[in-house]
Amino acid sequence: MASFFSNLFNSNSANSSSESDDENATISAHPDCHYTILSLTPSTCNPASAKAAYRTLSLRYHPDKNVGEKLEEASAIFLKVKDAYEVLSDPKSRRWYDDHRADILGLAKKKSNRASSSAFGEATEEDRYTVDVSPYFPSSCFKDFKDPKKSGESFYSVYGILFRELASYEKDAWLNGGNIEDRDIDYTKFSKFGNPTSEWTNYMSTFYNTWEGFSTCLTFSWLDPYDVRDAPNRVIRRKMEEAITKVRKSAKRDYERGVQGVVSVIKSRDPRYKRELEDRKKRKELAVVERAAAEEEKKRKKREAIVRWREENMETVAAGVKICKLDDSSSSEESEEEEEEGEEEEKKKKKKKKKKEKKLFGKKGKKQWVNNIDEEEATPYAAAAAAAAGGESGEAKTTYEIRASFTEATVRVYQAYSKKIAESAVANQNFVSSGSDWKQNRMTWIKPSAVWCGYRSGWGEKDAKQERILAIDLNRKQFDLLLQSAVLESEEGSSQEEVIVQWDPERVLSGDKGRKQAYTNPVQETRAIQIGLRGKAARVYGDGKLGLLVAGISDVTDVFSVCLEKLKKGDVGGAEAVLGEGGGGEECYLFPIGCAKINMLEVKKQSNQ
Repeated sequence: MASFFSNLFNSNSANSSSESDDENATISAHPDCHYTILSLTPSTCNPASAKAAYRTLSLRYHPDKNVGEKLEEASAIFLKVKDAYEVLSDPKSRRWYDDHRADILGLAKKKSNRASSSAFGEATEEDRYTVDVSPYFPSSCFKDFKDPKKSGESFYSVYGILFRELASYEKDAWLNGGNIEDRDIDYTKFSKFGNPTSEWTNYMSTFYNTWEGFSTCLTFSWLDPYDVRDAPNRVIRRKMEEAITKVRKSAKRDYERGVQGVVSVIKSRDPRYKRELEDRKKRKELAVVERAAAEEEKKRKKREAIVRWREENMETVAAGVKICKLDDSSSSEESEEEEEEGEEEEKKKKKKKKKKEKKLFGKKGKKQWVNNIDEEEATPYAAAAAAAAGGESGEAKTTYEIRASFTEATVRVYQAYSKKIAESAVANQNFVSSGSDWKQNRMTWIKPSAVWCGYRSGWGEKDAKQERILAIDLNRKQFDLLLQSAVLESEEGSSQEEVIVQWDPERVLSGDKGRKQAYTNPVQETRAIQIGLRGKAARVYGDGKLGLLVAGISDVTDVFSVCLEKLKKGDVGGAEAVLGEGGGGEECYLFPIGCAKINMLEVKKQSNQ
């Protein structure tokens, strides 16, 4: 009894490790092994290395790369390379191949029990229960991709026969398992492989999804190594049943992996699947274009709405009446929701308000921020702004102005550059033309104030990098968009923004040169704007082809030089006249709607809410 039990269930594993190593070495050295063909090993093979090896060998053995006597030999090698890549690049087919390498290459050792019966060895009576899928892995199993009605060896004919056999075996196994009530079910939908014109969405997609998740109905009972009826007692019978279950599960798993692997290979070769991949790519690209067009249309409508709002409500703004703005920061619906918040939400608002005030105004508390303009040249908007801001304190301490020379179509700004950059910019009407040293990846500052530019550049005499002064006329609508998208440099996160604004003390002309004052004096009560551009904004500014921001570039160095000579003689009035005649006659520029982030009046209003 003990001897019988030992022979049944104890494995002879004394030399299994050394024998396994020798077998693996022999298999890896076989010339027809897929790993050997691609010059890889099981440990070094992965999708990336397999693809790299396939590309390298394709360049050497592809039929298009070989002519004459080498063509036939190269074609045969290329076919092996292609088969090896298709099997090893797919996880399912590679797993099945690793399990059956020895059988496929004819190097497997024969075992004594029936479980060793394989479709790769000698045919046995049990082979009639399963389909041998190994011959369907190489692409040499079919000749072309013609319609199955015209060619019996085409892709669709060969694999159509395979799927019909698989479906037939599964149907018989299902009915033999006692499911007689399902004998009238139409099983052909699982076996029809179709033809070159079969639709992917309506049929082939479901077909492949079914077979890629293949689970067999076969029991593999013919592989049972023992007959439980021969068991002398319950203990032996239980051990027999465990051994039988193990053999059946192993065989079932092996068979399912084989079918799933060959289905993956077939799908990768299927012209219908390749067409579907191309169609998906086109649909995705089209969706991206449509989304971009929709977004652009949305922005266009918003810009048009802002323009209409400004035209229709200018009188209301001049009267100082508070109305809802058309920007992304607020809406009437949001205001209603805020009014309905409870006490806890009010506490959060107050805390946030104090934090913002501290950040904007410092520890000393609020200052009086007034938007724009002297009374003599105040526009209706500026008058309303001054009245609204001065209502609390009665007296303005600091004004924030955009003083610029502008027309209905353009706004002029100034910059100082080296001779090389200036000449290139004037000649080509852009900054990034060939031969220019202008850098797109650096921050560039534009100044609407001519006096401020003269002070900053020393009127062209500070250094060689600022010896030429340019007047850049910007498209007025685009200039407004820059202001609408700008944030204060002091704001948190401004280093990530493309347009930032800095308010510096305004400069006025003076007959005294002063220490580092360049014949100007600061006016602390009035602040002038400087605009910094980086990233996409700088690229659009520098390259006229990317947008319509820059309308023209001119060299005004001579004007600034004459102005400097007047200042050296103490003729301030003459210098002012020269700047006015040269395009420096500046007026207060109206803040466009949507500049709440840089308009200090709006900042003050928001901090008080």
